[in-house]
Amino acid sequence: MERKHPSGLRLGDLKRLMSVPESEIMGEIIRLNCTRYSNGLDVIRVCTLIRERRHQTL
Repeated sequence: MERKHPSGLRLGDLKRLMSVPESEIMGEIIRLNCTRYSNGLDVIRVCTLIRERRHQTL
């Protein structure tokens, strides 16, 4: 079983989202939220998390 990040997102999905271009990130998170997470994610929190992680790696 895959561990979950505190945002509710699975770590595998988080890693995959890190490689999605900035212009497509919101749509990809919404798609995952609707299909895999049954609308259980806080989309704004996940977007913020991805942006923070990207800035940390720069």
